[in-house]
Amino acid sequence: MTSASLSLSNRISNHKKYVTRTLWSSIIGFLLMAIYYILGVAVMVSRSINYGKIYHQSPEYMYHEMQNAVTRVMGFEQLGWILVVGIAIAFAFQGFSYVFEQKKLDFYLSQPTTRAERMRKTYFKAISTFLIMYISVNAIALLVATCMGAMSRVVLVSVLIETLRSFVLFFTIYNITVLAILLCGSLPIAMLVMAFLMLISVVYGYVFTSYKELFFSTYAARGDGYVIASPLYDRFIIMKMMLDLTRGRGELYNTSLGSVFECFKETISYDVDILVVGLLAFVCVAVISRFRKAEHAGKAIVFRPFRWIAKILSCVVIGLASGFIFYSMNDYVWDNGSKFFIMMFGIMVLGTVISGCIIEAILDGNIKSFIQGKAQTIMAVAIASLIFVIFKGDLLGYDCYVPSRDKIESCAFLESGYEYTIYENGQFKDGYNMPEDYMFITDIDSFVELSKIGMSTKKKWAEYDRTGNYHDLGWSETIVYRLKNGRSVYRDICIPYDIDEQLLSKLIDSDEYKKGYFVCFHDEDMREFDAANAKTGTVSYISGPAQKVTSDIPYAELSDAYRKDIDKYFTYEMAKDTVPVGQISYDNNTNHGYASTTMNVYDCYTNTIDVLKKYGVFVESTLDVEQIESIEVTNYYPGYDLESQDLDEIDINVESKSITYTEKEQISDIIENVVSDPYYSRWYRRDKLVNDQFYVLINFKKTGESNSNYASYYSFEMGKVPDFVYSDTN
Repeated sequence: MTSASLSLSNRISNHKKYVTRTLWSSIIGFLLMAIYYILGVAVMVSRSINYGKIYHQSPEYMYHEMQNAVTRVMGFEQLGWILVVGIAIAFAFQGFSYVFEQKKLDFYLSQPTTRAERMRKTYFKAISTFLIMYISVNAIALLVATCMGAMSRVVLVSVLIETLRSFVLFFTIYNITVLAILLCGSLPIAMLVMAFLMLISVVYGYVFTSYKELFFSTYAARGDGYVIASPLYDRFIIMKMMLDLTRGRGELYNTSLGSVFECFKETISYDVDILVVGLLAFVCVAVISRFRKAEHAGKAIVFRPFRWIAKILSCVVIGLASGFIFYSMNDYVWDNGSKFFIMMFGIMVLGTVISGCIIEAILDGNIKSFIQGKAQTIMAVAIASLIFVIFKGDLLGYDCYVPSRDKIESCAFLESGYEYTIYENGQFKDGYNMPEDYMFITDIDSFVELSKIGMSTKKKWAEYDRTGNYHDLGWSETIVYRLKNGRSVYRDICIPYDIDEQLLSKLIDSDEYKKGYFVCFHDEDMREFDAANAKTGTVSYISGPAQKVTSDIPYAELSDAYRKDIDKYFTYEMAKDTVPVGQISYDNNTNHGYASTTMNVYDCYTNTIDVLKKYGVFVESTLDVEQIESIEVTNYYPGYDLESQDLDEIDINVESKSITYTEKEQISDIIENVVSDPYYSRWYRRDKLVNDQFYVLINFKKTGESNSNYASYYSFEMGKVPDFVYSDTN
C-alpha cells in the first residue's frame, strides 16, 4: 500500500507509531521546551513585576521590562535554539538508526515501499512532530504572557521570526545528522562524523585566525572571524549579535516593528548560511541514500572518498593547531627566530602524523591499523606544510595589501580615546564603535599614502618585538578601508613619529576625522539622558592641585561649547606639542541607569573654559610651591639615560629608585620642568617631549577642602630633568 492511498486514519496511525518509536525523545524534548518557554516566561515576567513594585517603577517602564522578559525567553535573545539542536539530533538518530544493523536494514528494505518513500515519511514525521511540539509550547507561552499583560505586536513578531529561524535550524541540523548517519555504518563513528560536519569550518576558522595573528604584522582582529558552513556557529553569533543590538537599541526594539526588522536584517547573512547548509545537506542525503547498501552496515565510513577527505582535513587542522599550541606555550621562553619556527614546523608535522595514526585506528576499530592510510597522512603533511609556508612567508601579500584607490569609497581611523558610557533601562552603549560608525574620510590618496608607511612601520615593530627588543616607533592605529562593493578591509598599522606632518595634518585636521573621533558630535542620547535627569547630573573639572564639582551645568551647553572648540582649535599641530591643562568628567547616576563621559581641555579651548568659569568650576593649572607638601620622583632605570640611549641597550630588570623632595628650592626646580600626565592625549609626541624614565608624583598639602586633590602625576619634559634628580636617583 502506497502513501497516496492511505486514509486519514492510517496516516494518523502511522504518525502515532512514529511518535511511539521516538517516544522518549519526543517526551523529553516536549518537557524541556515546556519548562524553558512556558515556565521561563512565567518566572521572568513575574520577576519583572515584583522588581518593578519593589523599586516603584512607573507603569510604562514596568511594561517595557515585562516585554523584555518575554523576548529574552522567546525572542531574539533566547537560548531555546540549543533545545532545537538537541531534538533534531535525537530525531535523526532515532529515525535512521536502523541503517547501523544488518537485520533491521534487511527488514526495512523488504517492505513494499521505495527507499525514497520511506525517507519522505521519516522526514515528514520528524519535522511535523517538531513543529507540533514547538508551536504548541510557544502558543501556550504567548498565552501566559498575554494573561500577565506582557504582550505586544513587537513581541509577537519577534517570536514569529524566531519560530521560522528555529524551523530552519532544525531542518539543517536534522539533515546534517542524517547525512552523517548515511555516511557511516556504526553509531559512534556517525556521532564523530556529525561533529566533524558541524564544527570543522569553525575549527579551521579559529586556526587560520590564530596563524594570521601570529605571522601577519598588520592583522586586525576587528571585523574578522566570519565562518561559513557551520550552523552552530551561525546560530551562536546570531544570539550574540542580537544581545548586542538589543542592548544598544532596547527601547526601540520593544516599541517599534521597524527596529525588529532592522535587528533581523543585521543577522540575515547568518540565517541564509544556515539555510544554504541545510539545503546542501538535504541534497547530499538524497544522493547518498541511493548508493547506500545493506552490506554497508557495520563499516566505519562507507564511502572511501569521504573517508579520505575527512581524514586529511582532520589531520591538517590538528597538525596546524599543534604547531600553534607549541608556539603559544613557548614563545616567551624562546627567541622567535628561525630555529624556533623550525621547531614549531616539526611539532606541526609530528601532530599531523600522530593524528593520522589515531584516526586510522579509530575508523578501523583496531589499534594495529594505526600504520595504515599512509597516502592520506602524507597528503595531510604536504597540505599542512604548504599552509604553514604560505603564512610564514606571507606568500599572499597580506602585510602589504592595500586596496586599489578607485575601489575605496571611504576610510577611517578606529582608535577611540574618550570615555563615553550610557546604561539605561538595561541597555548599554559606549563610544568604542563611534569612529567606525561616523568617520568617513574621503581623501583616499593621503590615507593610502599614510597607511602604506604605517604598514611598513608596523612590520618593523613586530620584528623588534619577535626578537625581544622593544622600540616605540609610533602611534598604534587600526584602520578600515570601506570598499565600493560593500566589503570592509581592516588593518593594524603604526604611524611613525617622524612621519610627514603635513600628510598627517591633512587627515587629522579634517572635519571628517573630527566628527568621527570626538564623541561630542554624536552624543544626542547623552543630552537626552541629562535633560531627563538634570537633578542628578554632575560636572567635575580637575586640573593639577584642585578639582571642582557642580550640578548646575547642563550637559548640552557644555557639549556645544566643546564642539565649537574642536572645530576651531583642534589640529594635529596643536595636539602633538600640547598637553591638556585639565579634564572634564560628566557623571549622572539614577535608579534606572547611569551616564559618564570625559573631555580633555586645552588652554586654547576658550569656549569650554568660559562655560567652566561661568559656573565657577574652572581651576588654574599653574603649580604653586606653597601648595606642595612633597614630590616623589622615581627613576625606573638608575644608571642609564634614556635621552641618549635606546631601551634595548639597557638592563630592563634593573631595580627602580625613588627619592622624596621636601625642600622648596628643589620643589621649585622640579615643577618648572614637568608637564601634567594623567590625561590621555592621542597625538601627543611623548617620544620628543616627555622623559618616561622618570615618574613624578606631587603630593599637595591637605587643606580640608572638598575640592582639593592630594596627589597628581607629572612627567619631566625632555631635556629638562634637573641635575640633582639624576645624581640622587642613579
